[in-house]
Amino acid sequence: MRHEETYPLEYVTGLAEFDRLSVDPSFLAFIGLIDDEGHHGLRDTVELSTGDAEDAALAAHWLRRLSGARVSYVLDVVAGDDVIENVRSWSQRLDIGHERLRLRRRRFDELGPRAFEPAPDGVITIRTTDPVLQIRMQAWIDKVRANLVRAGI
Repeated sequence: MRHEETYPLEYVTGLAEFDRLSVDPSFLAFIGLIDDEGHHGLRDTVELSTGDAEDAALAAHWLRRLSGARVSYVLDVVAGDDVIENVRSWSQRLDIGHERLRLRRRRFDELGPRAFEPAPDGVITIRTTDPVLQIRMQAWIDKVRANLVRAGI
């Protein structure tokens, strides 16, 4: 069942606010990032896990701006990481207090394919559990994809 059939108001609201939000090119970059590398299909959740500071800052900015719920930050660490330096680095990049970062020790075999990409400061997950945003996000992704199809891309 599609979102617009299940949650008509939230989905239609997302479509209606797309033109206003898409005036900012960073919004479109955020939508592309979440569509390509994030998780938006999990029930009520929008999140991005990345080792790239620019992607993380973009996602954090837009999730804080768009979500009515708390945004959380989880730093994956593995044995041998300089945890103190990684926390300092991500706190600065995301403009948050170090106490907002939750540490999660991961074994190598639990990490996904992104674990093989260089991430000298660790992998950060930025997440919000916001059912309304998750539905609006799907509307925005559908709108971007429809625009790409119309443009022949």
